[in-house]
Amino acid sequence: MRKLHLHFRPASLALAISTVITSSCSFAQIEEIIVTSEFRERNVQATPIAITAVTSEMLDARSQTNIFEVANQAPNVTLKPGGQARSGMVAFIRGIGQVDFIAALEPGVGIYVDDVYYSQLTGSLLDLLDLERVEVLRGPQGTLSGRNSIGGAIKLYSKRPGAEEGGNISVGYGSYNQVDVRGSGDFTLVENTLYGRVSGASRNRDGYVDIVDFGCVLPSSGAPINRQADGCKLGELGNQVYTTGRASLRWLPSDDLEVFINADFLNDSSGASANTLLWGDRTAIEANPANPTIALGNLNYRDHKFVPYGDFRNKQLPFNDPYISFASFADPNTGNVIGGGNPAPRATVPWLPLYLPSRNYLDSWGLSAQIDYDLTEDFALTSISSYKEYDSWMTWDSDNSPIPVTMLDNRLDHWSLSQEFRLNGAISALDYTLGAFYFKQQNHYEARVTLPYASLDFVHGPDPTPSTTWALFANGTWNITDQLSLTGGVRYSDEYKSYTHFRHNPDGTDVAAPGQPGFPVNVRVLGVNGLTAVFQDERTDWRVAANYQIDDNLMVYTSAATGYKSGGVNPRPFFPQQLNVFEPETLLSYEVGFKSTLLDSSLRLNGAVFYTNYEDIQLTLNECEVPTFIDPDGISAPCAKPANVGNADIKGVELEVEYFFTEDLFVDAAISTLDFKYTEINPLALRGSTIRALDMITPYTPELKWNVGVQYSFPVTEHGRLKARVDANYQDEVYSEPTNNALNLIEDYTLYNARLWWTSPDEDWEIALEGQNLTDDVYFYTKFEQALSVGQVTATPGLPRTWRINARKSF
Repeated sequence: MRKLHLHFRPASLALAISTVITSSCSFAQIEEIIVTSEFRERNVQATPIAITAVTSEMLDARSQTNIFEVANQAPNVTLKPGGQARSGMVAFIRGIGQVDFIAALEPGVGIYVDDVYYSQLTGSLLDLLDLERVEVLRGPQGTLSGRNSIGGAIKLYSKRPGAEEGGNISVGYGSYNQVDVRGSGDFTLVENTLYGRVSGASRNRDGYVDIVDFGCVLPSSGAPINRQADGCKLGELGNQVYTTGRASLRWLPSDDLEVFINADFLNDSSGASANTLLWGDRTAIEANPANPTIALGNLNYRDHKFVPYGDFRNKQLPFNDPYISFASFADPNTGNVIGGGNPAPRATVPWLPLYLPSRNYLDSWGLSAQIDYDLTEDFALTSISSYKEYDSWMTWDSDNSPIPVTMLDNRLDHWSLSQEFRLNGAISALDYTLGAFYFKQQNHYEARVTLPYASLDFVHGPDPTPSTTWALFANGTWNITDQLSLTGGVRYSDEYKSYTHFRHNPDGTDVAAPGQPGFPVNVRVLGVNGLTAVFQDERTDWRVAANYQIDDNLMVYTSAATGYKSGGVNPRPFFPQQLNVFEPETLLSYEVGFKSTLLDSSLRLNGAVFYTNYEDIQLTLNECEVPTFIDPDGISAPCAKPANVGNADIKGVELEVEYFFTEDLFVDAAISTLDFKYTEINPLALRGSTIRALDMITPYTPELKWNVGVQYSFPVTEHGRLKARVDANYQDEVYSEPTNNALNLIEDYTLYNARLWWTSPDEDWEIALEGQNLTDDVYFYTKFEQALSVGQVTATPGLPRTWRINARKSF
């Protein structure tokens, strides 16, 4: 029988998994996995939580190296690279999550690495570096993980140093000149006392969206020709250049004490995210005389002329290609004018022209320490301390054209400090955990915001966003009988955050008021500079669950739990009236499920049904009311206002299966359905928006999602062993915006991936051939729709068909 055994120190709750195959079995059996989602060891099949646990071996077999790929096999989980903010991630579980990267808004899915909380979407698109396992917990984890795990939590656990020395190094090459290098190794510093482990990874890959000179491709358009050499290609979007590493120490000064220290870093100097234009037409917008006409010479932003692909593409273009962009990252208006109206009143400004480099940079580093001390046989103390920093720098040419409609140069720096204490104990049939948590962070956001469509070109920030959270929590499980257990938990949280806004002209001068020199340049942000708002709140979450072990192979459970996502302050007011404070969103979720291991442990079948009452839903609106004294003529005004839009009911079903047909043939699959329905809307929050909440659903919420994987091991020969795996992953259609319409609909798609790998007789060599998106389908990770206000819809396409060959040497 194949099992995963736990090397357990009661205080550490550490998981060291080793694989054992019992020779008496004629066929393979399902792995028995121990998890620590409830702060203590428990078989995943006996844990009353919907969990998808993925081991490092399965990550390798699926060719998965980034956290967003884990969603492929997790029901009702959507993880995507974050559109133009590539280092961030769009994360939704059971219809609950967050899209916006900015630090003032909180994620709805908690991300943890070795039990250290990652509080920001920026920097959350993590490399799966040297992991032991990944746990995806679905449903609110308010008592176990705290705030902002309202949809669920994703927990990564790295491999820990041990007495068995060794390591591996791998090198890969693939499509778009992708070169990967990964490696790790263990070493002993002091026998039986001090161990170390180092690991690292790097990736260099060309971009897969070409930046093309529009005037070169279509000379008849009258656009300027900017090509530098033969051909019309100017550059690329979506290239990757990053290096990441981790160094760990594990110190065992006595039988009762263990100290685990981690240091990690990431240097990412990639280019701007891969984006393309799917809809670009300001004809209707510029028909309003109050709106400025956006043009470059005689070239205007109308009739979808810069759309290279799809139903709205420019039919004069010699291609229909989603991997093309006409972005220039420039505002070449040498006349140095900006203004509004059609014809526009103009004002001379000294800060144009503007040329931005293509970049999506992230530098981060962190330290963490976990101390586990066994006080007695029944009591253990755990301390988890961490400090993290990052600095990110991103440029966007959102209009994907040589005409400057929308461009941004974003900088975001962050540091955070956290401390958690847990006391784990047992009294008779009661296992419990008492704990305290403290978290402090500081963020600064600064951006050059160039929005000629709204007569704006200003510097946003640097805006400080300090926040502090502390919490007390308790969880316990009462084992009433060998079969029946009751679990309960409670968590009290107190948080404070503030946001101060700064707005200036790009040359550092103040925005001019009416009657002053420079008016009307940037008049819409007049009055925002210096405004401060504060959010403060206290919350108590609870959870109760009961599980009954019918026999050794079947457990049923039911649970009820609450959760919340923190409120905050609008980080992007374009005029003082948009400076709103929004409230936390909350939910109450009920779940009934079962976990079974059948057919002599060759089949695992787990399922769950849930119902969630979701209140005060936070969504960022791209349309909102504009005060008439700001724009009396109804000019299109920018809006990115977070608001509590209403309440909804969410229902869903999840099913996961793993089955060994034989020792050599293994199948895993999952399917989920989700029904999201608004029950109440907030007309005050939605004033000025076209959203019809009762007819719509939240972003990135597929009604149906499924995956199937088949893995086969060919017979062992004197030359080694060959293995093969094929995966199919289906996602139903989703909308990318709160205001659902055909322009922000992402159509359903199925991706087929495969891996063929050979291991040497001594298993010290492995050579693998991998293929992704084998049918070369066109699909999109994200869309950003601003058709009514800006006149554009942009999208991030997924990679086309790619291949990679990889060789790994173990020692």
